[in-house]
Parts: sequence; structure tokens; C-alpha cells
Amino acid sequence: MNNIKSKINNICTGCSACFNACPQSAITMRENNEGFNEPVINENKCTDCGLCAKICPVLNSKYENNKNPDCYAFMATDEIRANSASGGAFPVLAYEFVKNGGYVSGAIWDKDWSVKHIVSNKINDIEKMRSSKYLQSNVGNCYKEIKDLLLDNKKVLFTGTPCQVAGIKAYLNKDYSNLYCVDIVCHGVPSFKVFKKYLEENYKTDEIKHIDFRKKEPNGWGSAILYIESNCKKYRIPWKKDAYYTLFLKNLTLRKSCTDCKFSKLPRQGDVTIGDFWGINERYNDKLGTSVVTINNSKGRFLFKILNKNSKLCIRQKLKNACSSNYNLIKSSTINKERDNFYKTLDEMTINDAKQKYIDGKCDCMILNFWSAINYGAILTCFGVQCLCEKLGYDSRIINLIGNPNGISCKFEESFANDFANKYLKLTQKVKSYDDFYKLNEKADAFIVGSDQVWRRACISDLVNKNINWTIFFLDFVRFNKKKISYSASFGIDNVEGNNTDIEKMNYYLSQFDDISVREKSGVELLKNKFNIDSKLVLDSVFHIPRKVLDEMIERYECNEKYIACFTLPYFKNQTWYKNIVSEIESKTKIPIKEFDFEKQILVEEWLAYIKNAQFLITDSYHGMLFSIIFNVPFIQIQNAKAQSRFDSVFELFNINNKTINKYTVNINYDELLAPLNWDFINNKIEEEREKAEMWMKEALEKEKIVKQICPNFLENNQLKERKILSLLMQKDKIKRKYYKYKILSLVFFFVKKFKQKRKDYKAKIKQIRKIQC
Repeated sequence: MNNIKSKINNICTGCSACFNACPQSAITMRENNEGFNEPVINENKCTDCGLCAKICPVLNSKYENNKNPDCYAFMATDEIRANSASGGAFPVLAYEFVKNGGYVSGAIWDKDWSVKHIVSNKINDIEKMRSSKYLQSNVGNCYKEIKDLLLDNKKVLFTGTPCQVAGIKAYLNKDYSNLYCVDIVCHGVPSFKVFKKYLEENYKTDEIKHIDFRKKEPNGWGSAILYIESNCKKYRIPWKKDAYYTLFLKNLTLRKSCTDCKFSKLPRQGDVTIGDFWGINERYNDKLGTSVVTINNSKGRFLFKILNKNSKLCIRQKLKNACSSNYNLIKSSTINKERDNFYKTLDEMTINDAKQKYIDGKCDCMILNFWSAINYGAILTCFGVQCLCEKLGYDSRIINLIGNPNGISCKFEESFANDFANKYLKLTQKVKSYDDFYKLNEKADAFIVGSDQVWRRACISDLVNKNINWTIFFLDFVRFNKKKISYSASFGIDNVEGNNTDIEKMNYYLSQFDDISVREKSGVELLKNKFNIDSKLVLDSVFHIPRKVLDEMIERYECNEKYIACFTLPYFKNQTWYKNIVSEIESKTKIPIKEFDFEKQILVEEWLAYIKNAQFLITDSYHGMLFSIIFNVPFIQIQNAKAQSRFDSVFELFNINNKTINKYTVNINYDELLAPLNWDFINNKIEEEREKAEMWMKEALEKEKIVKQICPNFLENNQLKERKILSLLMQKDKIKRKYYKYKILSLVFFFVKKFKQKRKDYKAKIKQIRKIQC
């Protein structure tokens, strides 16, 4: 097949070049399930000539303009700028072309509030082309119309997104001296399906008279006010308060190809490029709008002369200054991780609900653990809890706490943890203080701590700072009327670290949990013996990462190399006893050793592949061992000085014996150490325990919340809010009675100031109670 049918998946921009060019009219532009126009080929008409693939600007990208164009800050007259999105560059050019007998092609609103491109030489139509329209326009037959005009020696000014400019050039397949192209600095385009849904949910569409995404009144250029005028009302909405606008600017509604755009770069596609000059020096910003203009070739010089002679301001600027605040000049918008999820759920929820979920971060539950610890096991346990919640049908978010673990030389931003989080984790906004944590109560009704050593004081201390107390990992910030759950939490060792005051605090906060599960048998015993709390023993959360997901992660790293993987702390490499054991295993198995290099900071996916592709694993890592079990890779555990209870719990669960070794081990039986494991039994046990854990978690999330009334006197200042709220709600009936009492007294004895003040005080408390409950 020579046509584009199999070549455009996820890269099509909807430019319509193929539609206009097809000699058999075999291509139509139709909306896909996301609402974006894309080519559909009628196989009965198609002759497989391949022209569509040959002229596709994405498949045959060209960059013929200046790599380092001249850059200007431009202002048209105040009158023109008043009704322009920025500095008025487009109407100045358009008016000049029409005045001299030329034509202009640009985007206008259609009757149904979709956007389409037209070609016109009428001033009324030019007015309709002005200002920003934040959705993709339908080019239709414009390219054909423009070609006819060019052949008739008419001058044409084409304006559009960079991909549309690339589209018309590809369609024409030659340079016409009478065609001038202007591309805009494009953030990306949402689909009409999203915009139509938004309008229908919030307005009476048949009564709308005017829409302007960049209304400058009343706050001037840069205020990003959505203005909608209907028959009976005028709406002025700041972008942060408007669902559609916010979803657009946060890149949730953009076309797939917009986040990997081949044309939002230098050299640009148009003869000139225009857009907002964000970040311009204050002396060139009078709040009426300033445009950035780049002169990309000799035709651009001609257009620039028109701008210059009709300007209030036209002054040279450094290109790098323009690019620093207008990054779409040189790169495409970044993809939002939730973009695909948004379109999958588009038909299931309102646009306003989508904003609450994907932008405001409202969700069913939030998860707190050590995901940012720059540790492979830590971030994968976090992902495991997220997968578990997702499987049970709950929308979750990971609390975005980035600590400063001791001994880590790598900056978090440069780490594999950050890379993995950007790909796979659904994070909240960053939390930096107790108040940030407390505000999370407004976003979710359930909070989950775990998995990993989240209740081990030595580990907790590395992940908190002066603004956050270690007790957050016991969910001290969670309101009493919200659910508190632990999943597969761990004390790490077989005793509780901390002094008597620490243990007293743990006791209180643990008593406030609705349901507690831990991953070690020793944890169950600690909770019962030390705190008199019953708990459930469950699988580590990494067992909840679907095998299909793991396989997809490591697919590109699959290899046929035979090796024994050694993933241990660097400390062991210098130990004679360890080196002797490794050497003996290599000798007996006849398989070479492949030591893990901690210096390389490889990706999580590579780390998983390193274990899965091995014939054998030697490790002191708890999660290294767990993934060897998941991938059915035989292993030997090198025992650390501490935290052996977590290994022992796994060995007991899966009936694994004689796989642990340390420097005190004598008379090593290598036959037992290297003996195969009963993988059928282990795999069946994993499935059985996974189902039990899922059922436990489902019940914990579903059951009714029971408020516990305990207020110890050791609570610190940052937890006093909780006590005050609890006290208020417990006394709400009494407070209401007092309010009505003093309301009557203040009316009867209006001259007594004390009654008026009491009435005011109790009214304030009632308002506070209502705010808490809603």
C-alpha cells in the first residue's frame, strides 16, 4: 500500500494536504473518536498512486527558512490592538493585502462554533479571522481555492498553525511568488468535540452571539479572559476558573501530534511568524498587546515592511529573549500524562468534572510512601499501590513529597525515579509543608500509606524536613472524618524504633486508622503486642503491577545474553567472603557474573530487565528478590546486618528454604543453594495471595467511615487544627442551640453588646462547621 493509511497513526496533524491533493477524491476528512479530523481513504476509489504519502508534510518534513531569523517586538495602533489577541500583526497584514486587491485565508467561527478556514477579500471576513480560537480549524478546500487564485496571479496571504502552513506548501509543491505565509506561535490544538461538549454543558449554544478567548477588557493584554456573549448575558471568565481553558493550557486536550510537533521549531514554516511576546521588557508593554514577529526569509522581509510602516512600535529584539518566554517558537508543548485518560473518559464525565479530576487533583484516594527515594524498590512499590487502586476502580494520586535522602549523590531531577514518575505516576502538586498536606483533605476522602518501610523511623527521617514532621507517615494530617488505611506497610525490622514519646505518638495515630495491613509477619506481631492493634498480612504491592505492564516496560531491553546478575550494595564487592561465594557460584554454573553498576543510574525499566533476563540473581535487595520471584528467576539472598524479617516473611509465605547466606555461614551447601524452586507452587500462591489482598483493600475502601474520638494532649502545634475541628463537630448541636439563644437575646436586649458578640461568635462557628462538612 502506497497511501498514508498505515503511516499516519498518532502523527497526523489534520492539515488536509492529502485531502486537497487526492486526484480521485478518495480521501475525506472525518472526526476520529477524540474529535480530531483525520484522513479516511475510500479503498474503492483509491488507485494507490501514493501521492497522499508523497505530499504529507509530516512524512516529508522540510525546513527551508532561516535558522536564526531576525526578531522584533511589534505594536499596531491602539485601535487595532483593542480587538486583537496580542499586538495586531495579523490585521495590519490582512488589511494591506485586501486593500491592494489580494486575498487572505484564515480561521473563523462557524455557525455551530466550530472553526474553519476560509479565503476572502472582504473586510467583514477579515474581522472574523481576528483573535485567537483555541481549537483546530477545518481547512476544507482552501488549498484548492488558493491555488486557483495564485494561478490567476492574485496575491494571497495564508495564516494558520505551522502544520497548516507546511500543509499548503506541500500541497502546492512549488514556490509561488504571490503566496505569502504567516504561521502562528502555536501551543497546540484541542478538538471540536471537547469544545462542543463544554459549550453544551455550560451555555445555551443557540443563544451564543460571540466568543473571544483573549478579551483584553478589563485587565488588559495577558489576562487570558474568556468572553462569551449570549442573548441575555455576558460572561468574563479568567482562564484558571474555566474548565475548557484550563484543560487546554495544561495540554490535556491537545492533538496527539501536537506534543511531538515537527514544526514548532526553528527554522519556522511561515515567511513570518507571529504570536504573543510574553516576557517582553516592561517599557514595551502598555497592556494593550505586544506581538513577537520573526522574519524567516526574503518574503518575510516584504511582509515586515508592511508591518513597520503601520506600527506604533517595531523594535529589534534578541531571538533568545523571545524564545525563553515563548517556548513554542522552538519546541512543542509537553505531553500531559493524563491526556490519553482524559480522552478515554471524555464521554463518561462532564468537562467541569474532568477539570476537577485531572487538573484540580480531586480523586478517590491518595497514597503516601517513599516513591522519591531514588530507589528502585521504593518507586515500584508506589506504582504497585497505584495499580491496585486502579484495578479496584478507584482514582488515586501519589502525594508528591520529594525528600532529601542521606547518601544520595544524584539530584532527584536527574534520577531514574524522576524519569519513572513522569512516565507512570499520577502525582499531586508538590507538598512542602504541613499546611500543604492538610489541604489535601479537600481533594480526597481516603488516604493510604504504604508500601515499604514507611513506619521505620530511620527511613522516615530521610524524607522529612523542618516544615514536615515524621508523623505524616502515620497520616497525622488526615482529618478525622477521612479514611486512613495502610497497605503492606512495614516497620522494616522486628522492633519499633524511637523513644517513648515517639512510640506514644505512633500508638495514637495508629489507633486512628480504619484498616491496617502490613507485609511482614513480624509487623503483625508488633502491632498486636506493642499497640494492641489487629492487622492483616498482605503481599508487597509490587505483586499488583500487572505482568503485561512489566513486560511492556522492559520489552525494548530484552536480550539473549546469559549471565548471573549481582545486585548488592557496593560494600559487598570488597568483602573476601562475598567474592569467594560469587566466584564459586560462577564456577559451578558456568555462567558469567554481571555486576550491577550503581554509578550508571540506569532506568527502572532497564533494572527490571537486568533481573528478568538473568539466569540467576545474587542480591541483598528485598525488592530485587521479589522481582526475581515475579519473573521466576532463581536467586540467593546475601544477608544484610538488619531488616531480615521482611525476607523471612516472604520465605515462609512461599515455602522457600536455604537461599540465605552471610559472612558467618560455614560449610555452604551449594547444591541446596542453587537448587531450583517450585515455581508452580509459588506462582499459584502469588495469585491466591493477590486475590486476598485485593479483597481486603476493596472492603477497606468501601466500608463506612467510623469516627474515633481520641484527643491526646501531646499533639504538636501543626496538629491542633485537627483537635479544633473534632471539637467543633462534636459540639455542633450545642453550638446551634447557643446561636439561636443569643440571636433571640440580642434582638430583645438590643442594647446589650455582649449578646450581639456572642451571637456573632457562634454564627462564625456554624459557618466553619458547614465548611468542614461540605
